[in-house]
Amino acid sequence: MFLSQIFRPENFVYSVILIIVLVYWIIVIVGLLDVESIDLNIDLSIDSLFTFLNLGKIPFSIWFTVFSFIIWVLSLSYNSLFDNFKLIDNNSIFRFIAGFILLLPTSIFITKLLTNPLRRFFDFETIKKSDFISKECVVTSSTVTNEFGIAELSIEGQMQLVDIRTKNKEEIKKGDRVLIYQYDDNNDIFYVTKIDF
Repeated sequence: MFLSQIFRPENFVYSVILIIVLVYWIIVIVGLLDVESIDLNIDLSIDSLFTFLNLGKIPFSIWFTVFSFIIWVLSLSYNSLFDNFKLIDNNSIFRFIAGFILLLPTSIFITKLLTNPLRRFFDFETIKKSDFISKECVVTSSTVTNEFGIAELSIEGQMQLVDIRTKNKEEIKKGDRVLIYQYDDNNDIFYVTKIDF
């Protein structure tokens, strides 16, 4: 009875999506994929609606998993309700379309509520390398050259080790305070200059 409900025409699409999501998580658990291998690149400064829904605040794979489960459960409940009370014509296509119009926004809103507590676990995702520019840091390597250098700095209360370089022949040694003024995206390094006191 339950299997017949899962794969009935009105629930079939949602069931298939949920199965695909479960297969994805099995692959992640096995280690063939990363949690963030499927993600959305969202500019949080403009897409306030996405931010409100927590898209971009938590990994998309987690958000979509919650959403898929919610819309699947609501679809089963929706079609069971109409079966029991005969509130709508039994036409599968019509019922699916009517259900989709009702269930989609409802599922998105419930997903937003359920994922709200998860945001604090992924706050570090909002830290961009560009946020490091104009920050002071302390050199932890013995010296800093145009080929080598490591420094430590605090971003939002978290200590970070970063690769740093100098473009000139400044004498920078361990313990010196330096200022980050440029980020090289291709090499994932920061250029610094010594802070004179």
